[in-house]
Amino acid sequence: MTPCPYTFTVGSEAIVPGVTDTGNHCDDCATAVPLPFPVQFYDQTFNAVNVDSDGTLQFVSNTSIFTNACLPSTSFNFAVFPHWDDLRTDQVGSGCSAYPGGTCGIYTTVEGSAPNRVFDIEWRAVYFSPNSNRANFEVRLFESDNHFEIVYGEVAGGGVSATVGVQRDTGSLFTQFECNTGGLKPGLALIAGCGGITPTPTPTATATPTATVTPTPTVTVTPTPTATPSCTPSWFAGPNLPNFDVRSVGVYFPANGKFYVMGGRSSDTPGSDFTNPFEYDPATNSWTTKAATYPDNQVNNMACGVLTDAGTPYIYCVGGSAAGAATATDRVFRYDPVTDSISSVAAPWPGDSDGITLPGGFAVLNNQLYTIGGFRIGTAMIDQIWQFTPGTNTWVQMASLPVQRGYVPATAIGNLIYTAGGSLWDGTTLQDTSDSFVFDPVLNTVTPIASIPRATGETRALAILGKMYVMGGGRTAPNPSNEVDVYDPVTNSWTLGLPFITPRRNFPTDTDGSGRIWLGGGYAPTTPADTMEILDCPPPTPTPTPTATVTPTPTVTVTPTPTVTVTPTPTVTVTPTPTVTVTPTVTPTVTPTATPTVTPSITPTPTPRHTPTPRPRGTPRPRPTP
Repeated sequence: MTPCPYTFTVGSEAIVPGVTDTGNHCDDCATAVPLPFPVQFYDQTFNAVNVDSDGTLQFVSNTSIFTNACLPSTSFNFAVFPHWDDLRTDQVGSGCSAYPGGTCGIYTTVEGSAPNRVFDIEWRAVYFSPNSNRANFEVRLFESDNHFEIVYGEVAGGGVSATVGVQRDTGSLFTQFECNTGGLKPGLALIAGCGGITPTPTPTATATPTATVTPTPTVTVTPTPTATPSCTPSWFAGPNLPNFDVRSVGVYFPANGKFYVMGGRSSDTPGSDFTNPFEYDPATNSWTTKAATYPDNQVNNMACGVLTDAGTPYIYCVGGSAAGAATATDRVFRYDPVTDSISSVAAPWPGDSDGITLPGGFAVLNNQLYTIGGFRIGTAMIDQIWQFTPGTNTWVQMASLPVQRGYVPATAIGNLIYTAGGSLWDGTTLQDTSDSFVFDPVLNTVTPIASIPRATGETRALAILGKMYVMGGGRTAPNPSNEVDVYDPVTNSWTLGLPFITPRRNFPTDTDGSGRIWLGGGYAPTTPADTMEILDCPPPTPTPTPTATVTPTPTVTVTPTPTVTVTPTPTVTVTPTPTVTVTPTVTPTVTPTATPTVTPSITPTPTPRHTPTPRPRGTPRPRPTP
């Protein structure tokens, strides 16, 4: 049998509670569990599995490692990683008390009957620190085929410090859904299919209503639920931002599920720079101006993203300029939304060695922040790509873009970074472009992809379920735009998404990765705005749809016992998950999947650069305000 790669699609399901205690109550241990039926996994069949307190399920290896890593991992052999993190399943802390019986552990249950049984393995765990935080999730194994499912309950922080994926042997094939990026939430289901197998709907419930029929009444058989969307995706207005806002950065923070607007200014007038972050809470649909204060006023056109240092997530921000200024800063700081505090990071951005360069596009991948291109204010664009690693606070220069670009829409999908358009400098002003690229940090290569159908720049690209969404933007007529262009890495093609309401550029926006998007402010289309828009459609939930009506013969008393099999069919949205045939790296993530093939990894070393010599310039020409 030839092994096939697993790919993940996304749905919505609830955990089926386990009832049998496996005996796994520990910190960093694995327990052998016999399987109620043979399980097909990749090209092998297994009769037992090892369940690990740190959130892994292993068919061959039997290990427990509390420090997660991105896949592949040679420490594991034929394994599923529903939530590899530093967890514990012993009775410790207040977190376990919220579970049934007040205890942590790993529990199993068997659903259905042969040959269509489902084996559910449920983790009721807490994090090592703090152990008041819970991680509740489940793996479902199927007798009928080799697909499996991962279903999430409460996961503190959205899995921001976890690895989720699947791996054959020690890594000859693997598919990584996420690594330290968050986005896990209650009700999320990951359906892993292999070899073109169509996932079978999960739990089969049997309803047995009994009805007594008298003359001429109508007996209605219990309806069979079908999965229907709980809403139609749409844009709607949110509450106005605390102020008019341009040139800020939108950041979704998975640890608390809130949206932050970092930096920016209220106008192009000097002195209009913001001094505090803005916080939007989806639960209360309201904005708050936070108390933390930025270290300086050079907070426009920054590059920001969520990175984790020593287990704590922060929003890191790089570079920037002040309203009306022709200079830039290389400063790096980080914001802790939980403590509402800002601290400086002693790692100046090398891309601004001349004191006039702003970071271009940016993306976070595998807990590293990348800046892509940049704008030497009033002078030129740059083609440099820089990689920042928290903890060590080091910068490494990577491969360069084939062209010089600033304000580049960019995002990470899988283990690759995609770009679409960006701004060029024509000697007088900014111009939108359409050339698009994919950057592989492991191979340290930049390759062209299908160009975005319209020229754009001065906006963001967002990763949603394996596709790149490019959000309006641009300044070259007819821009700015409200068009949303969607790139599918699997087909290397573009389609149109649902346009938002008001055309704008240089605005804060971000997503939780599952389809919800927040945006606001920006030049809309030419003057600063404070309006907010939200795209929101929760995952579909089963809605009963009547399927049969029985009309009995008059004067006859019948006691039918209809047995109805309720088989919810979850609506699934494809999530791009690359498949790698080599041990080195993995590949690309409202819809699809990417499958690049990668080869040996390269550890880039910093490229020495000379300090640019200032060039004489004549009388300045009119230029756009950065």
